[in-house]
Amino acid sequence: MSKPLTTEAKFLLASRQGSASLRDAGYSAADLRDAGYSAADLRALGYSAADLRDAGYSAEIDEMLKDVPLLDKPYTRLLNDIREKRRTHKQSTFGDLDHYEPDDNVCGMPMCTAGHFVQMAGKAGFKLKRTYDWTGAYQLLHMKAHPDTPPQSTASIPQDWAMAYIETMAVKEAAQQ
Repeated sequence: MSKPLTTEAKFLLASRQGSASLRDAGYSAADLRDAGYSAADLRALGYSAADLRDAGYSAEIDEMLKDVPLLDKPYTRLLNDIREKRRTHKQSTFGDLDHYEPDDNVCGMPMCTAGHFVQMAGKAGFKLKRTYDWTGAYQLLHMKAHPDTPPQSTASIPQDWAMAYIETMAVKEAAQQ
């Protein structure tokens, strides 16, 4: 039997403070599934695809990911492009990708991680963006490439936190060779 959600847990869910706080409070992905939260809700809270599969969301995950392209080492690509000044990363801005065709070069326009992932995925990324918005598209692209790692927060986090996440994921991608 699942643990009932307390007022504190409901507050954490409503404020989207993330899975770390919920885990600290003793809530598993299965507890939240039993409370009526969808796989997409739990992904938004930072639970990994592996957590969701363990909680019984396998079919939902497979359905969500079926049309999502697999980006090859997206964080390595992003980090290299930032270092080589082909991309400008600024976590506090979404950029204005609506005015770009998917195959266009970004030309140094500042964008957050979500914007860069959508652009890297080309036409498929823009289709995901139209369906799921920036955050949802990024989370799906991340999940396809890294099902066992929660995605970076797409909130307005400090730039150095966003870069630390990108750098850490690039190291993880290098280790996967």
